[in-house]
Amino acid sequence: MTQSHSGGARKAVSRIATAFALALANIAAPERLLTGLVQGHLEGGLGAVPALAVTSSKQLSATRQKRVRMTFKNKLAKVPVFMVTNDGGSPFLSSLQGGDQSALMHLFPADAQRMLNGVLKAPNGASSGAKVLTSNLDRAFKLAMLQPAKSGLKDQVTGRELTMVWQFSADKAEQMAATGLLVKKMKAPRVPQIPAYMVEGLTYTKRGKEVRPVFLCRKDLEAAVAAVSAEMGGSPDVEVIDLLEFLLTINEAITEDTAAAEADIASIDIVAPSESLDFKDSVRSDKKRPPVKIVPPDHRWR
Repeated sequence: MTQSHSGGARKAVSRIATAFALALANIAAPERLLTGLVQGHLEGGLGAVPALAVTSSKQLSATRQKRVRMTFKNKLAKVPVFMVTNDGGSPFLSSLQGGDQSALMHLFPADAQRMLNGVLKAPNGASSGAKVLTSNLDRAFKLAMLQPAKSGLKDQVTGRELTMVWQFSADKAEQMAATGLLVKKMKAPRVPQIPAYMVEGLTYTKRGKEVRPVFLCRKDLEAAVAAVSAEMGGSPDVEVIDLLEFLLTINEAITEDTAAAEADIASIDIVAPSESLDFKDSVRSDKKRPPVKIVPPDHRWR
């Protein structure tokens, strides 16, 4: 896995550094992303506007929100997410504190592989058809926002019916990298469960639009920045953000301030970990692995 990631990091440089270099002459002035997205709900009444005009306005608003949500969906769908499932696509559950269950979703294939190894070593694991299933961040984000559901299991002591949630798995190496950055910047190390990174003032052109990269992997960030640091006059300022809070803010803003959300979604590029893209490509090239859809948990192999 280390060798694969090294090759992936080199690919990240080739994919991103060229775009950075082309945009260096027009680097945007540092500014906060998502400014004005969360400024309270829109206020004001429609007064004596005719009913026909009200309906038309609502229809236009709904149409625009639908378009913006589709753009957001497309950006997230390009980021691979991995789950460990049985041969029917049902995820294996992990126990949370208190006994409730979670279906873990991984941004890094190495984390999914470690979970798979654990499943295969468990009783009946070898006959479960356990494997790593590739999904995407759009699907995973929507699952993570669902309310806890019945897991189909009961606490063996109290008889309480246990619930299950869809949960992103924290990558320990990435959390340590984020901690190092926060300590270096003399900030209290409140490390997000799923950290991401943005570079102050750094943009590049993608499909004719200037965008700011949101890196999900520290090594990819470092590889890309190293390629342009000399032209930028030194090491740029890196901001650690909470990826899930970041996505939730955008998701809520689509309803609260659609125009601002549309502009901000267009201004970002979520850079998937290069090793996850490499793994996704290898799965696609494996014709012996037919596509499998995610289905509700199956407890036969627990």
